[in-house]
Order: sequence, then C-alpha cells, then structure tokens
Amino acid sequence: MNLDSTFSVREGGGRVEIRNPKPEGRKKPEIRGPNSPATSRCGVGSAGGLLLGQSPSEGNQKSTTSCDCNTAASDFGFRPSFGPRISDFGFRPRSQLSRREFITRTALASSAAALCGAGAFPAFSAEPWPPPIVVFSKIYQDLKLSFEEAATLTAEVGLDGIDCPVRPGGEILPEHAAQQMPAYAAALKKRNLQMPFLTTGITSVASPHTEDILRTAKQLGVQYYRLGFTNRQADAPTGKQVSEVRAKLKDLASLNKEIGIGAILENHSASGRGYVGGDLTEMYEVVKDFDPAQIGVAFDIGHAIIAHGDDWLSHFERLKSHLRVAYIKDIKRGQGFMRFGQGELASNGYFKLLKQIGYRAPVCLHIEFDWSDKGKSKTRAALAKALQESTQVLRRWLSTVD
Repeated sequence: MNLDSTFSVREGGGRVEIRNPKPEGRKKPEIRGPNSPATSRCGVGSAGGLLLGQSPSEGNQKSTTSCDCNTAASDFGFRPSFGPRISDFGFRPRSQLSRREFITRTALASSAAALCGAGAFPAFSAEPWPPPIVVFSKIYQDLKLSFEEAATLTAEVGLDGIDCPVRPGGEILPEHAAQQMPAYAAALKKRNLQMPFLTTGITSVASPHTEDILRTAKQLGVQYYRLGFTNRQADAPTGKQVSEVRAKLKDLASLNKEIGIGAILENHSASGRGYVGGDLTEMYEVVKDFDPAQIGVAFDIGHAIIAHGDDWLSHFERLKSHLRVAYIKDIKRGQGFMRFGQGELASNGYFKLLKQIGYRAPVCLHIEFDWSDKGKSKTRAALAKALQESTQVLRRWLSTVD
C-alpha cells in the first residue's frame, strides 16, 4: 500500500475513506465519509470529519444528534467531555505502523463505528443525586451467564448497568476484548443499560492488549477502568514499590489522556497489606501527583473500614479530590461482608459525604456476602433475589440522604 493511498471500509452500506498522509507531514489521517460537513452521531462536526454514526439513507441532511458513545466524564459531573478523535481509534501515520497493525486498527474503528451507528450507550441522567447503580458483574461468572443472559438479569433486578471484568479469568478475556466488548455492550443497550466501568488486569502500558481494551472501551462509552493489583513484596521497602508503581502509571496516564479515559486504583486487601495501595496512606502517595482525570481512586468503603477502622474518614477527606468511583459493600466489623442492610454502612455517613463532594458517577455494588448458602443454592433465582434486595436497599439509602 502506498503512503498516499486511500483505504476504504464499508459498514452497513456506507463508505469511509482513510487517506494516509505522506510520512513527512506527520498529520493524523484524513477521514472522509458521506456528507462530511454534517455533525455525526459521534459528535465530530467539522468538515472532513468521520461520520461514524450517519447512515447512507440520511443523504445530505445535517445531523445534529450527539452520539451516545460520546458519553463523557462531564455526564458524571467531573470533567468536560472528550470528543472522539481519530487517535481514539488507534490510527497513526502509515509510516509508523506495520501493515498488519494498520489493518487491525482500521477494523477496530469499523467495529466501533457499527455500534455507534446502532446507538451506543445513552448518557446517565444529569440529575446530581441519587446516582445510578451498577453491579460488578464478576458475580455473573458463578453461573456462567451469556452476555444476553447477564443483561436480562441486570435489567430484571432493577440495576442500571455493569462494571465488566475484562481481565484474565474475567467475563471477557483481554485477547477477546475488541470483539466481545461491543457484543456485551449491544446486549446491555437493548435493555437501556450501561457499561460505564471496566475492571482490568492492566498495570502498565506493557500489559497485554492494553490499547485494544482501552480504545474499544472509549468507543463504547466506558469512562473508567480499574487497574490491576500490584502484590506487595515482603522484602521490598514500601517506598520503593510505590515509586515503581508511580513510574508505570506515568506512561498509562499519558495514554489515558490521549484516549480520553480514566484509570482508577482500588484500595483492596484485608488490613491493607496484600496489595500496594490497600493502605490508604500509601494510596495517597501513589496518586497524589497525578491528574485525577487520568489516575483516580475507586474508594472501597468496605476495605477502608477493614484496613483503617474509624480512621477511614480522615483518609476519605485526603483522597476526595481523586475519588472517581465509589465501590459499595456492606460490612460489620469482626464478621466481614454482610447482606446489604445488615452491616454498618447505613449509619456511618458515607453516602452523605459522597453527596457533599458532588459525586455524580454511578456507584458500583459488589456482592461479597454469601448469597448461595455456601454453594448449596447457586441458582439464577437465588442470585436474582440477592441482587434485587441489595439494589433496593442501596437505592433507599441513596434516595434518603439529606
């Protein structure tokens, strides 16, 4: 393929042309589709822009509909919207790509275009409170649910969407992310559900399939992805490990900024000693110098109480500028995670604090209690009951915050 050539992709009867610049130009590829002057559903409105969402039947009509896949962090109350850019699809000048990578990334853009054309996720409500509730869908793996079955169950129990595990052993394996994430997203979209978050095993830009996961996620409206854990090394000084983690996150922060997506670190581990960042003092040292739009915190109130007791509040205050997502588990000290409503979460003021800081992202419900009677009743009906009851309790808590 010559550097001045036009590479064409056909999607749903339409045609998108990618004109590669000459190597000395170092400009991003020029993208033209039918009716270029119009504003597309993907929110690209300048002449010569890629009209991923416009169908051929729309002719020369000017579209002013904003693409649902352009849902941005501003919809959650945090940052201005990131518009889709050609870099979001992973395109770089042909001189910087192998032929195989160029074709692969072009196919990824075409796949995302197809979902956008069908209408990706609608934005969550602009109402500041109460926030929507999504579930960490790792729980669906216990029953080996298909994407359609998982989406049906999510809607049935009254949830607003999912936080999808895209990691080794997850609902979606990293090597299948570019193909399976759009399929899962489509199943959710049919039921007016969202996938605002992912949980990944990504710890650096070198983690396998990182760019494919993040660029696909961005096109599907995902706002934040949870980073993988770094195991604490017993013989390594804490400061040394924190510095190593920060060095890896620096490159990830740059990639996140380019793509327009945010990474979050969870304070996960009993007593804060298992993973770097499980102790919230250490978490602060890891994230404090990063722009929270690129590297933020998933504040897990359950693990915060386990690790810090009543001191969780002082750590919350210190980290609130970086708090991007709230993970919700009910807990009773000395007994562990409980069914929602049986622990201390209703009375410790956590939700009032979230409302006071202007939290507007979805909250993520985690089912960590024994919902199946130690495996004796691991059925769809039992899981549906646990999810519905938990969602109803959490929604009541959120709606009654002063």
